[in-house]
Amino acid sequence: MLLGTNKRSKDAAVRFTSIDMDQTQDMENGQILQLQQRIMDDQDQDLDHLSDAIRRQRELGLLIGDELETHAQLIDETEEMVDRTDERLRQAKKKLDYVGRKMKDNKSVCIVIALIILFFVLVALFR
Repeated sequence: MLLGTNKRSKDAAVRFTSIDMDQTQDMENGQILQLQQRIMDDQDQDLDHLSDAIRRQRELGLLIGDELETHAQLIDETEEMVDRTDERLRQAKKKLDYVGRKMKDNKSVCIVIALIILFFVLVALFR
């Protein structure tokens, strides 16, 4: 067969236009040349389609790369904000722990203040 299939391996799939030798024997050289030209034109058209598909894949890959870069920047910014917020929360917790310790240490002072306030409230009510 002229320009037949390639039988290198079972998995290799190479597509050629099959032309029987019987077909070409009845053709004149000009007709064979036209047939070969048509086959080459078809192959050129297939290559153009493949080139377009590869170009679209490249553009898509570039867009995905840009999107990933944008997301990486957003993640970095979010990480910085989380770190700042975490530090502020730690400082607030330290202050609350300090106040809690002082309240425990000054429990008797708080009780005295509460009793004084209660005393004034009772005096105001029974007047």
